[in-house]
Amino acid sequence: MPEGAGPDRRTLLKLGAGALLALDVRVASASSIHAVRVWPARDYTRVTLELDRPLKSTQLQLSDPPRLVVDLEGLEIDLALRDLVAKIQPDDPYIERVRVGQNRPHVARIVFDLKSEVLPQVFALAPAGAYRHRLVIDLYPAVPIDPLQALLDEARTRERERLA
Repeated sequence: MPEGAGPDRRTLLKLGAGALLALDVRVASASSIHAVRVWPARDYTRVTLELDRPLKSTQLQLSDPPRLVVDLEGLEIDLALRDLVAKIQPDDPYIERVRVGQNRPHVARIVFDLKSEVLPQVFALAPAGAYRHRLVIDLYPAVPIDPLQALLDEARTRERERLA
């Protein structure tokens, strides 16, 4: 090929290497979820996302019906996040159901449809022991549970089960 007729081999190699590096940076920029855990309890429900690196999140509460929207920046929807939907049990005291979707590129969205108003606390935890980076979503009741009333309700439930 005559000189100046087109790109030489060295130029093509540089372009190819640059394209691979750009692709590698894009792939590396997306976080991935390693585990999703849900702990429903009478006092509050905790949802934990275990990640390979820290994640920025924003939250928004909506009412009528009550919902909590959590956007996760730098995250694409994957099987682990979709698994959250199946982990919500019908007897969860605060979560009616959960939906996950891709809000926009690199921003995943979790929508918690709630049974009642909650006071959410969303925070990150650094790696500790066998756990990686975690994003924790705690859902506390907007109206705190009266411990005496909870004991009475529990006693009534046990009595009904005993008589049944």
